[in-house]
Amino acid sequence: LDGQHRWIVILENPEYDILVDFVVTKKIGAYIDNLNNSSKSWTGEDVKHSIRVQHENEVPVLDEINKFKNRFGVSEKYAEIILTRNKEQFRLSEMKEFQSHTKEFNADKFKVNTTYIDTGKNLMFAIIHQFGTEKLVRKIEFLEALFNIHEELIDAKKASFEKNILIFLTAMDGFVKGEILSKVKAKDIQKLNSYVRKQYDTLLNKHNGEGELEQMYNSAMEIIRQKETEFEKKENNPSKSFKKLK
Repeated sequence: LDGQHRWIVILENPEYDILVDFVVTKKIGAYIDNLNNSSKSWTGEDVKHSIRVQHENEVPVLDEINKFKNRFGVSEKYAEIILTRNKEQFRLSEMKEFQSHTKEFNADKFKVNTTYIDTGKNLMFAIIHQFGTEKLVRKIEFLEALFNIHEELIDAKKASFEKNILIFLTAMDGFVKGEILSKVKAKDIQKLNSYVRKQYDTLLNKHNGEGELEQMYNSAMEIIRQKETEFEKKENNPSKSFKKLK
């Protein structure tokens, strides 16, 4: 506050030449963090932003999450899950320890999984294609229902999940879409997870002819690339008709 008051005096008295000494120290960030931690409750987003500032160029996955969140207008937790597939990747208690330097910074935790970055983007465009700006699918519960499928699959089928989930999202019919939205709205997680898994299996079993799923995947990727192109055009040429996804 003392420095702030002196700066105000300078701004209010431009007719005087005032010599100011600036002392820069990397430790000031930690000091401010500790000060703020004792006077307010920090959200997970606050803490991760602080870590991004303190460890510039050392936390690429946080940068990717921030870019994804801003680009698609989703929550930070939503972006975190879709890009890391782990909702416990950045536990607030551990992030606060990194932030306050009570725990040695672990750069490995903040590395980027390039596969998840690419597939996460494709997944998001598949969701946009099927659901548009529907807010219910921007809820964590919807995303977790999709990834719950992967958790329940036997190991032999996990490898094909990244392709098959895109087929599922782009090929589902209007009835299935409506049922999913109603279950998200009802917040019945068990029924939501069960229904999404059942419909996923039903669709894949229906199209299990030789080469059929590969053909459907190629069609899904064409849809995704088209949706991405449309999205980028709106980003580059914003108009009143374009709204960020909420």
